[in-house]
Amino acid sequence: MKREIFLLLFTGLLFFGTGGFHRAYGMDTEECLACHMDSDIVGDALLVTDSFSRTPHADLGCSACHEAMDEHPDDGEEVAGLGCEYCHDEISAEYLKTEHADYVSCTDCHNPHAARGLAVSSGDAMDQQCFRCHDRDESLDRHARWLPLTDLHIARISCVTCHTQILDYAIDLHLIRQDRVTGGRLNSRICNYDELKDYLGTDDLAGLIDTNRDQYISLDELRSFNRHPEYAALHLDGILIPLKMSHQIGTLDSRYDCSFCHEPGPERMQTSFLVLPNADGSFLHIPVEQGAVINATHGIPDFYMVGSTRNASLDLAGLILICAGLIMPVVHGTLRFLTRKNRRH
Repeated sequence: MKREIFLLLFTGLLFFGTGGFHRAYGMDTEECLACHMDSDIVGDALLVTDSFSRTPHADLGCSACHEAMDEHPDDGEEVAGLGCEYCHDEISAEYLKTEHADYVSCTDCHNPHAARGLAVSSGDAMDQQCFRCHDRDESLDRHARWLPLTDLHIARISCVTCHTQILDYAIDLHLIRQDRVTGGRLNSRICNYDELKDYLGTDDLAGLIDTNRDQYISLDELRSFNRHPEYAALHLDGILIPLKMSHQIGTLDSRYDCSFCHEPGPERMQTSFLVLPNADGSFLHIPVEQGAVINATHGIPDFYMVGSTRNASLDLAGLILICAGLIMPVVHGTLRFLTRKNRRH
């Protein structure tokens, strides 16, 4: 009896030690990627790009979502996987209450082999996801029924800023280039990684503004960048984004109120990040000095929000004008009061 137990234990150890576990209970990640990162083997439909290795899902491994298989499916068949709700249960419950859930699933918006989260995304990249289903021109037409300067608002406010319940916001600052097009009109576009690298002649994109490389953008550094003659073709522009993500997608009545954004010095205008593209398609976020965005003179002169942005020089000039305007009636009224007895005769 003892001999049989010993042989059973020895066989089990040998089985696990020689990789029998993987053969019986599923392949490991390296084995999966050996084929699924080669389009010649699996084709584009089942291809996993190199960006997968930089996602949180890669730390879990393929078998975490694609449950253990006794054998690989036939060529061309999709590998069965767990639903997103298995791990993201709270998000899934939140999303299922929205109208979007009737039309699209999680993977229609989020590629699980490329999803890297809000911290390495950008407002523009998030909007591109929305415009995959919602035609941009059609969206502009629908918003134009009530929203003035529609194209400007759509370009400066990410979709999820108005269409989720989040109330804590920041501003993503992108580097843009302005080129003259037909008719002399300026065409602005966000610079991609290759374009900035070629323009600067280096892959140290952060050093363009973060000159002391401390991973923090001060108002002085912004002022220096804005005044630098070599960077005349580059400008900073902003997109209002949520500081955290919500899947409570819908149309909110509060966003019809202009004062939601256009009010003096709102807290949501204080926080901003310089967002720079990385070679792998992700984005680097560098914190910017608090309140820099609302300083139109030295901070972001090309990003202006009526009722929020401040210009110290203009504030002083306005105060002088107000005081000058008061001088005449005050002096005139004072003189009339002092000479009132003389006027009686």
